[in-house]
Amino acid sequence: TTQKTVPPPNNTTTTKQQQQMSNSPGEWYASLPPICKAWGTACVLITFGTQFGLPLPVNLYLDYKLIWEKFQIWRLIGNFCFIGGGGFPFVFFT
Repeated sequence: TTQKTVPPPNNTTTTKQQQQMSNSPGEWYASLPPICKAWGTACVLITFGTQFGLPLPVNLYLDYKLIWEKFQIWRLIGNFCFIGGGGFPFVFFT
């Protein structure tokens, strides 16, 4: 019988996981699915924007009366993207 020998592991070969870990943040962001990218970007922009007064948090809460009567449709999505003020909760949930 012939026995196949397995060559010893080569130190220069890297696994797919090691290659993914060495990617830059830009490459990681580009690899995200479009929905995740859009939602994450909206969360960061809206949360940082409220720190500078644009938009005001009072304009983000979900109010069906304002949606139907004043056609403020951003309230359907904006309230799910607002994480809160800056600080630890923002870093933790983003």
